[in-house]
Amino acid sequence: SNPAQRGGPASTVCNHQVSTATLLAACHSLGFTDAVAPVIDNAATFSLRWFADQFAIGTADLTCPSGPNVTLANCSYTYPTDSCRGGGFDALWIKCYPDGIPTSSFQYRLAEADAQGLTGRLEVQPHPGAPWGTVCDDNFRTV
Repeated sequence: SNPAQRGGPASTVCNHQVSTATLLAACHSLGFTDAVAPVIDNAATFSLRWFADQFAIGTADLTCPSGPNVTLANCSYTYPTDSCRGGGFDALWIKCYPDGIPTSSFQYRLAEADAQGLTGRLEVQPHPGAPWGTVCDDNFRTV
């Protein structure tokens, strides 16, 4: 068992003997800080793709501790396993039932706004203390 490591290729997370603590850690990592009763669901809206993008673990079985603020960064994994390579039926898909909406520390503002504050350049700050950045208009369309 190794601590999860950031970076690396996307990969599959197995659904073998997944605990409620592991499901909650996954939901917390996806931004559902008040998640309740997550379930394994092959037709789920949210998968562990976020986890695969963040950690270099290959195909793995996860083990997470219990606790209110546990995320996948606190979990250990067994690597490698061959039983769910390729995203087959053993790949873990989850559905998070939030007690609210996903949380975000992002802040938004209109820079160079008009006098009424209704028109301006959209800027975003990912977390307090981070620099503000302009949102590009590439691939936007009128709705």
